[in-house]
Amino acid sequence: MRPLYISEGFNTMKSYRKLTQDNFDLTILVEGPTDQIIVKAILKAANLYSKRVVILSLGSKKAVKQQISSLPADLKQHFVALVDSDIENIPDSRSFAKEDLGNPPIPVFCVVPEIEAWLFADDELALRLAYNNSARYKIKRLPVPEKISYPKQVAKEVFKEISAVCSAMENMNVERAMARSASLRDFLTGISDILHAPLPEVKNAVSHTLSRDIFASLIREIVPSASIVWKTSKGDQLTAQELLRQIEEGTELGRQYISDVLRIARDMLSRKAKVSKG
Repeated sequence: MRPLYISEGFNTMKSYRKLTQDNFDLTILVEGPTDQIIVKAILKAANLYSKRVVILSLGSKKAVKQQISSLPADLKQHFVALVDSDIENIPDSRSFAKEDLGNPPIPVFCVVPEIEAWLFADDELALRLAYNNSARYKIKRLPVPEKISYPKQVAKEVFKEISAVCSAMENMNVERAMARSASLRDFLTGISDILHAPLPEVKNAVSHTLSRDIFASLIREIVPSASIVWKTSKGDQLTAQELLRQIEEGTELGRQYISDVLRIARDMLSRKAKVSKG
C-alpha cells in the first residue's frame, strides 16, 4: 500500500510522519498545539480516542488548507479538519470554514470562537480547576462557550496552569459539555459517526441544566440561520438568527418559544408512553 507522508507541525512543518491506511482510522487536522492537547483530552473523555486516531497540529489555518490539498484522493475519507470560527450558527460556521479552506472533500468542523472556549463547556469542571475564588466568580458569570469573548484571554485569567487544564479536559462530563456547547456537540457527534462509536445522550444534561443558554445552543445548530423556524400564534415569522436573539435576551417571544417547545415535547412523550403501554 502506498504510504502517506504528513506534515506533523508539533515541532516543525519540516518534520514528517509516515502514515498508511493500515495504521490509522482517522486523522484530525487542527491549527495549533493547544488544539491538539484539548481535542485529544476531550476525545478521551468521550471514549473516542485510540492509537488509531491521529491529531495533527499544523500551526495555522493556512497550513491546514495546504495539507488538505496535498492529500492523496484515496485517503481523504480518513481525514477531517477542525478550525476556529467566529460564526455562532454551527452549520453556517462549517459552511464558511469549508469555503475558506477551498471546499475540500473532507468534513470540516468548527470550534466557536476558539479552542479555549471548550475549556468552559463543562462549567463544573472549570470551577474546580479555577485559580481562586475570584476566578470561580468570573466563571460563574460566563455565558455558554460560543458566546465567550476572547476565551483564550479568559482562560489565562482564571486558570493557573493552562497546559494542565487542557489535559484535565479528559475528566470532563461530556454529556453536560455537549449540552452547553453546540460546536463541541457537533464535533463529537461527527467524530462518533465517522468512527461508528456511541456517545452519551445529551437529553439528561439538558433536563438538569435547562436554561435559555441551552435552548440558544440548540438553535445555533439550525441551518441556515436565515431560515424561518417558528411562526407565532399572531402570525409573526422568526428566523433562527432572530429567534436566537429573542431567547438570549429573555424576551416574551423567546420565553413563548421555550414554552411551546416544552409543551409539544411533553405531549409527544405522553402519546409515546400511551402507545407503549397499549
